[in-house]
Amino acid sequence: MDFKKLERATKIYEQLKQLDKEIIEIDRFAMLVANGEIKSSFELKIDDIGKKKEDSDKVGFDEDGSLIKGTSDSLYEQMRRSFYMPILSFGCDTGKETDKNVHLLKNELSENATMSILGVLLQEKQFKRTNLLTQLQRLGVVA
Repeated sequence: MDFKKLERATKIYEQLKQLDKEIIEIDRFAMLVANGEIKSSFELKIDDIGKKKEDSDKVGFDEDGSLIKGTSDSLYEQMRRSFYMPILSFGCDTGKETDKNVHLLKNELSENATMSILGVLLQEKQFKRTNLLTQLQRLGVVA
């Protein structure tokens, strides 16, 4: 095995160790939920990267008539968004938006919903772990 492969294998191994820690933590959380009364909430942050690019490409005019690149939405658009956002959140607290392209949903969860979310997170971590093990096998490392 040459040094480049060894370096790549070492980086993959470090990622595997981190994923294993995260998987164990998710399992611990699932045991807490299954064995007792808990209170849980969930926060989902969505960053609209494509919208940021579009906004940076916009050109508008300042009060004195000079050009401004990357203008924000009109007052009408801001008001419309603030009116419809609570209706579309279906009881979720949308939190405070610091950036108009970042959307945040917060919600209290039942035990079943908490277990479902933990299951999805666990599945994602295990899928990543399997892919990393496959990469190690291609490099000639046998676990």
